[in-house]
Amino acid sequence: MPINAFYYYEINALSLIFSTIIIPLGIAELLLCLPLLVFPYYGLILKYPLKIIYKILTFIANFKLIINCGKPSIIFLIIFYSLLIIICLTSFLKAKKIFKVSIIFSLLFCSTLFIPKFSFNDQITFIDVGQGDSTLLTFDNKHYLFDTGGNLHIDLAKSCLIPYFKKNKIRELEAVFITHRDFDHYGALESLKTKFPIKNIYDNYQIENFNYGNLNITNLNKFQEGKDTNYDSGVYYIETPKKNILIMGDAPIEIETKIMKTYSDLNVDILKIGHHGSNTSSSFEFLKYINPKIAIISCGYKNYYGHPSESVIGNLNILKIPYKRTDQDFTIAYIL
Repeated sequence: MPINAFYYYEINALSLIFSTIIIPLGIAELLLCLPLLVFPYYGLILKYPLKIIYKILTFIANFKLIINCGKPSIIFLIIFYSLLIIICLTSFLKAKKIFKVSIIFSLLFCSTLFIPKFSFNDQITFIDVGQGDSTLLTFDNKHYLFDTGGNLHIDLAKSCLIPYFKKNKIRELEAVFITHRDFDHYGALESLKTKFPIKNIYDNYQIENFNYGNLNITNLNKFQEGKDTNYDSGVYYIETPKKNILIMGDAPIEIETKIMKTYSDLNVDILKIGHHGSNTSSSFEFLKYINPKIAIISCGYKNYYGHPSESVIGNLNILKIPYKRTDQDFTIAYIL
């Protein structure tokens, strides 16, 4: 069970119960097949009991209680299997007291897999989805996703997002915010919402301000002109008690200019660079105006578009703004 959790981040809670049926049936099946080594025609008789065993196993396999338990640590596995060895040895040596205590500790230890993850730290995570955007905000133990990424050849929800959520014991998204309807920003949404619990989904035009306790999310792009999807891109200013984040979507320089003229009190700690570092965004003036403590560029490794552009990297270097890139640093996370 812990090995399944380590590789797949989930377990079937009924597996312990069904193991008491499946293992004896498996042994019986093996023993029934041994005479085939000497009497090949024995298979004509054997097929009937094997069919019965197969039907029983198929019936049992339909009963599932899948629980997302996250990825247990190596230390967890070492302790668990050490306890398992102690149980086996004490059973063989008939040391009843140690045997009973070991079983109790093993059960208690395994039960920690089922406890929901609770953290006192809020976090922003820029998920590596290749040439696209997907940012996860964890605040007050609730999870908010900004864009899902999208790939025409790969189901990113199945191959990237959901495995990441399961690995970190995330069992539900409070909300998904889409900056705009470019495929590399929303393409995985359809698959994600059929495979993972999401309470609310918001398009850029549906939200101006979102409040949840001490969390405030404002869409700064109120200038949507409809020239193309990039001009209409949501620009999400996320305010938390300790740090503020600005997610630019694919907003071009023209929108950046209007933001500078409209908002004079932006205090940005973490800037999600616009349009994957394209030269159509992140002007020198805008970066100087925002002056973040760190900038994040989300782009694919050796992508077709050549993102990020040399001009954007040059602007960041001139202004001495440190930056990280998902094509080089992969998934990037910061405690808020």
